[in-house]
Amino acid sequence: MSAVRWDILTSPHLGDESFVTIGTDLRLFNVVKKDESAPVPKGVNVMQISPDEFAVRSSLNTEVALPKCVAWNPAVNPDSRYLMAVGQQSGRVTLSSFRTSSQSEHILHSCEFNPKQSRPCLALQWSSDHPNLLAEGLDKARNERSLVVWDTNFFSDSEAKHLVSSQTARDGPLCVSKPMAEFGVPGEPILSLDWLSNKCLVSSSRQQLRVYDLREEDSKRSQLESFTKAVFGVTVDPHNEHRIASFFEGTVHIYDTRHFEKPIST
Repeated sequence: MSAVRWDILTSPHLGDESFVTIGTDLRLFNVVKKDESAPVPKGVNVMQISPDEFAVRSSLNTEVALPKCVAWNPAVNPDSRYLMAVGQQSGRVTLSSFRTSSQSEHILHSCEFNPKQSRPCLALQWSSDHPNLLAEGLDKARNERSLVVWDTNFFSDSEAKHLVSSQTARDGPLCVSKPMAEFGVPGEPILSLDWLSNKCLVSSSRQQLRVYDLREEDSKRSQLESFTKAVFGVTVDPHNEHRIASFFEGTVHIYDTRHFEKPIST
């Protein structure tokens, strides 16, 4: 039996030092400072992460087994503070949470997104500017695009909420199979992705970085392209959206999207 691969996801919320471990399940930890006037935290749900800090497990989520990709919703709305998108081997994305204290969160918690063709989910990322939008990168499938964008605002009106409540009462989570948009070259997998306001930065197995504009009608045409071997992962500088980074085999490339033909630094 192969060993379980563990990963860590830190909170996207400013000032929140909590994090989630990803393995066979999801575990939420809060970071607490060592207090000389209080007993040292102990137990199986506590681990020391620095000389004066402890991580204390506050919640456990076993609703989605063996998650492949996880993204933490960045919305400042308290109802979505612990909302997670969990991608699976089939490509299905389940919205799950550590807290279900409100009706609005329950509605999102009762939703699953399913691509038209089953294939592994390779990347997930919420938009920081539009937290209702979730981009999913999928493995290749014949004649299918692999960048899909889901919109949770589908559940914001009263009719959709009623539909979700009725479906959940009968059969469990509501499954949605029609994304807001689809982009990319058919048959090409999306290995990694990030958001640039209304645009998506993606890397593909064809050694290319591409930027797709969600406002563009032609879903096959990318706004920007750059050929590179550094396609194992991409990220956008949160302080400068023109600056992006990608990597491969221990090498990091820095790009300026205004001069995207080649990296400005390696």
